[in-house]
Amino acid sequence: MPESDDVAPEVDWARVYRSKYATRLTNSIEWFGMADELMAAAEILQPHVAEWWEGIRPKSKDEVYAPPAHSFHNVQMMLYAYAIENYCKGFLAAGLDLNGFV
Repeated sequence: MPESDDVAPEVDWARVYRSKYATRLTNSIEWFGMADELMAAAEILQPHVAEWWEGIRPKSKDEVYAPPAHSFHNVQMMLYAYAIENYCKGFLAAGLDLNGFV
């Protein structure tokens, strides 16, 4: 019995995924947008980081060192580092040629 004309052609999903990945990889706007989000997240932590630094600064010679429970400065630095990385990727993405990749 002949196949029906209503049968959809088989989709090469690996190619679809590669194409979508390549499109996002070369989109500078996406990289810059994510970098901006990371910077905003880092700025939200700024009051906590400032409080931590203030907490470790001795007020007098007799004061005992008692840092706050969470410092957040390492997390903030990580967010800044990822943001810088994404700004760099956004700058480089415009020059990528992925014609052979897809």
